Amino acid sequence: MKATSAIHTLIALLLMTFSSVSEAADAGSRTESPAASGSSAAARKKAIRDEAVAEADKAMAEEQQREENEDRQAELRKIAEEQRKAEQQRKSAEIDQLAKQAEEERQQEAARVAQEKKKKEQLRQQVDAERRCILKPVMTDAEIARCK
Repeated sequence: MKATSAIHTLIALLLMTFSSVSEAADAGSRTESPAASGSSAAARKKAIRDEAVAEADKAMAEEQQREENEDRQAELRKIAEEQRKAEQQRKSAEIDQLAKQAEEERQQEAARVAQEKKKKEQLRQQVDAERRCILKPVMTDAEIARCK
């Protein structure tokens, strides 16, 4: 698509050149002698052709420069997108790591609380057992065996 616009520009310039050359040749043939008009018409044709070629080259160079700029911009956009994705993955990995760490801490805290609760319950049962098991002279042998 880009190259076709340069080609269209070149064709338009060449058409304008040839129409200008033929108009100049017609005008020159009316005013000059045949020998003089032939050489000056050829010189004018060559000058116009050279100018058209120069303009076509300039248009093609501009088109090529524009395409190179577009390619550079596309490459820069691609690099920026890759950097954005890499940053997003890094942040996602960091969030996952923090979530995993928080879960481990929560589990450790739950285990610690459960251990403390179990220890308190054991102490309470021990205190209850000691309170119930005060040896009295009126206790049966079975009650004394339970206290030990």
